Amino acid sequence: MRDSFVFYRSFFEAIEIQPKNVQADIYAAIFDYVFNDKLPEGLTSIAQSMFILIKPQIDANNQRYENGKKGGAPKGNQNARKIFTEDNQKQPLVDLKNNQKQPNVNVNENENVNHNVNENVDIGGEPEHCSDSSPTDPLVIQIVLNDKSFFDITQKQVDEWKELFPAVDIIQELRKMRAWCDANPDRRKTKRGINRFIVSWLSKEQDRGKTANNSTPAPLKTNKFTNYNQRQYDYNDIERAEIEKLRKEVNAD
Repeated sequence: MRDSFVFYRSFFEAIEIQPKNVQADIYAAIFDYVFNDKLPEGLTSIAQSMFILIKPQIDANNQRYENGKKGGAPKGNQNARKIFTEDNQKQPLVDLKNNQKQPNVNVNENENVNHNVNENVDIGGEPEHCSDSSPTDPLVIQIVLNDKSFFDITQKQVDEWKELFPAVDIIQELRKMRAWCDANPDRRKTKRGINRFIVSWLSKEQDRGKTANNSTPAPLKTNKFTNYNQRQYDYNDIERAEIEKLRKEVNAD
């Protein structure tokens, strides 16, 4: 249990676009979890989805806080290495016969020099991958970001979204998001903004799905000249096909 916690601007921006009553539920759920270690109950689907996205960052900050309370740096950390200063060095020896100070020559020179080489250097080649996947949580899809790195979406995240947005084909919508980001490089999202982008997209599709399921299908129109039914086109299928075609063209370039 903590008396304070870090609240990021990305949290505020994602919550700000929600209705006022939903914002209040989200803030209450966050504060109750941080200060009382209590998981929220009875939230709306939107409020619950926002809490699920924010919770991992809160847990990570809490873990760092608990580690810091134990004191000291982890073994192998650069901060744990002994730093030698002039006060640690041996003082020069004194030649009693000539009453002169002689330099202290260290014959056993230490050749075991620790070269700290950082191999994670971005040399402008392959894009960086922001991966949280593991053998038990496989990678499902990647979405390119504005810095040309990739945001990895795992099966666990997909399963959570399927529960939150039951009227949405999550995999298909993620493919559409990937195609949109591929085709709009100037409007790609940041690492902080990609979660907000995905949730907003899925929320809109959820609302559309509810409307479509609750509406009564319009009767087929009859052509008064031929008495044949007019053709009914599935414009969603046409849109998906065009997006997939555009994505293939962009990847080919």
